[in-house]
Amino acid sequence: LKKGGESEYKESMDNMMITRKELATHRKEFKTTRWLEIKEMEERRVAVEEAAKRLEQEERIMFMDPKQREEPTLSLCVIKSWQQDPWEGSPWAASWVD
Repeated sequence: LKKGGESEYKESMDNMMITRKELATHRKEFKTTRWLEIKEMEERRVAVEEAAKRLEQEERIMFMDPKQREEPTLSLCVIKSWQQDPWEGSPWAASWVD
């Protein structure tokens, strides 16, 4: 009678240990997956913030009064304006192409 009880006890302990190991594995996988998701969200957030800062800086430069600018900044604005196509968006641009 004792030997039968010991084997059942050992079997239940083995099952419990296997279950604990499986749970630990699942928990580790979950933590790893969650960490990667958080890292990806953080990288996207930083990229969006950087893009917003760049856009804000470009808008600030575009809408500044040229008379109040210092010489290097004014030169940069002139260069940027030369790089743009003056006919872009113009109703006469299509007639020149045809």
